[in-house]
Amino acid sequence: MLFFSCQSYAQKNLGVMAGIGLSNLRMRNFPEIFVPLISDYKVKGSFYMGGYADFLLTDLISLSPELFYANRGWKVAFDPFEPTWRITSHTIVLPIIVKFNVLNRLQVFTGPEMSYVVDRNIKDITNGTISIESVSESSFDIAISAGVSFNFIKNLGIDLRYNYGLFDLKKAFYVPGILIDPNLVGQQVSVNYEEYNWSFQIGLKYEFKIKD
Repeated sequence: MLFFSCQSYAQKNLGVMAGIGLSNLRMRNFPEIFVPLISDYKVKGSFYMGGYADFLLTDLISLSPELFYANRGWKVAFDPFEPTWRITSHTIVLPIIVKFNVLNRLQVFTGPEMSYVVDRNIKDITNGTISIESVSESSFDIAISAGVSFNFIKNLGIDLRYNYGLFDLKKAFYVPGILIDPNLVGQQVSVNYEEYNWSFQIGLKYEFKIKD
């Protein structure tokens, strides 16, 4: 509906984009009892590639729906009990970006970003891939994106953005009761805390002018 409603605008462009980034989780209300077990959540390197459409609404404002694949995730260090895990999320991302032309080649932009994880895997950096069942995060997320874009030449530019996740991704999470109380041997105890995505990306974009 968004795409077809923009067909009446004078200038329509299509483009491709690709780049690299960093991603991680923001934690809230993490139980203190697990702090000695999980020493750190670390950023993971990522990449993305896809395409976008750009509809010029006025001389200063344009609307740009995007669709791309992103290889995101995070790292968890279990020290000294376990080696580091690398969690990789293969994600389809749909941002709806509003761009503001600040200068001739400089734009600032913001908008919602919807994402869906089509596959996740955990890799023990020392021992190889382990069970996917160990990942308990939700697959769907909505984030707020904001950034800047600068064109070196008319069609080629650089894009920098930060994505701030809004949804708590944590599903039900259970741990052996003995970690909490020796009297809970053989039981599983529910642990409640919150997890939110964040990511930063930088990349190149190339735009094809379709219509004046």
